[in-house]
Amino acid sequence: MGKGVGSALMNEAIRLAKELGCRKIMLGTTEGNERAVRLYKKFGFKIEAYEDDGVYIEGSWRKNYIMGLELAPCEPKLERPLLTHLPTSLPATSKADINVRQLMEHDLDELHRLQNCTESTKSSHRIPPITKEEAKRWYEELKSMEGKYCIACFKGDKILGYLRFRAGFLPFPSPRFEEAIVDVNEMPYESADAIVRAVKDFRERYGYRRIFAYIPETSSPIVGALEHHSFNKAGAMKCYYFVDGYYVDVALYGYP
Repeated sequence: MGKGVGSALMNEAIRLAKELGCRKIMLGTTEGNERAVRLYKKFGFKIEAYEDDGVYIEGSWRKNYIMGLELAPCEPKLERPLLTHLPTSLPATSKADINVRQLMEHDLDELHRLQNCTESTKSSHRIPPITKEEAKRWYEELKSMEGKYCIACFKGDKILGYLRFRAGFLPFPSPRFEEAIVDVNEMPYESADAIVRAVKDFRERYGYRRIFAYIPETSSPIVGALEHHSFNKAGAMKCYYFVDGYYVDVALYGYP
């Protein structure tokens, strides 16, 4: 304590990141670890987003901070939404056409199709082309006993969108979005609304404290659904995704 070990390690981490050509460093820490927060701020890190009641430590819920340090300009930056025509409401007839359930093995062909839709995958870190073998391995990673889930919405047998999330274990038990994709060519806003509604039902059914969603700010269907369902924005990880040659901010939303 107080011997400069933390500063030495941080200096070396920043030096190595610059040597590798990294434009930014991200890290996480928790409320109550003020010594670490002061160290990171000394090196120029800023709190970009936080999970309120995101971590359970020593008998209490605390904020989980996400901090960033820009090493080089992240340009160009994309700020426009992927879809610009936000609907004022969702027609009841279209909602009735959507079925929401867990993803199953017999859905793999449809999963593969959606994961190779270049426009739809811009709301995630998934970059087509995705092989059938890769889609199958992705599906096989879903294990409810380990807290790994995927809720999907369908029109008939066609996947309109899905939400992959993780939940279940202390000190970070609340459900957290890992990947959300909707088919931008067919009912994207209805699909986004359906999967957000489903994960809220999941939280209520199993008694989780909160839900945390990480979504590119340019993904208007999913962002719109989160805000419609009273998710609150708690900052954004600046220039966290790189989509079609542009840096994109990833917003953090919490519910309730």
